[in-house]
Amino acid sequence: MKAAIVIAWVTWAFLFLSWPLDLLIVLLQEAGDSPPPDPALATVLGVMGAFLLTLSFALRWFLFRFLIHPKRIPIGSAWTIVAFLGGSLVIWALVKSVEIYGLVLAFISESMALYLAFWTPTLLVVVVHLPFFLDPRRSRKRATEIGGSG
Repeated sequence: MKAAIVIAWVTWAFLFLSWPLDLLIVLLQEAGDSPPPDPALATVLGVMGAFLLTLSFALRWFLFRFLIHPKRIPIGSAWTIVAFLGGSLVIWALVKSVEIYGLVLAFISESMALYLAFWTPTLLVVVVHLPFFLDPRRSRKRATEIGGSG
């Protein structure tokens, strides 16, 4: 399990470093005369972004509060590692995809404000999804505190 935690931290760190790099790319983008993006596209991407961020929290709850539990997948088993790493990667991919929606809109419109509307919430959400908070060993403590019921 320790190797899985290390892999998760390294993956998260590289993913986290992509946020400032994407911001730098948008800042260094040359200004030009580009029309504003289609309002329908911006709305659809905004709604999809909000949905995916909500889905990331729902998936986090399902995997780390419901599925990884002594009665379903015992903590310490090989399936715990699979669920932990797989679930973490899916959650982080959902969050990063929302940030990429903002990046696409920034390239289309050259609007920093539009990009920051996607960048800021996703940065906060990826910090909330630190590997420390996703660690299944924390579930063992929670299960012990509530008497192993779920």
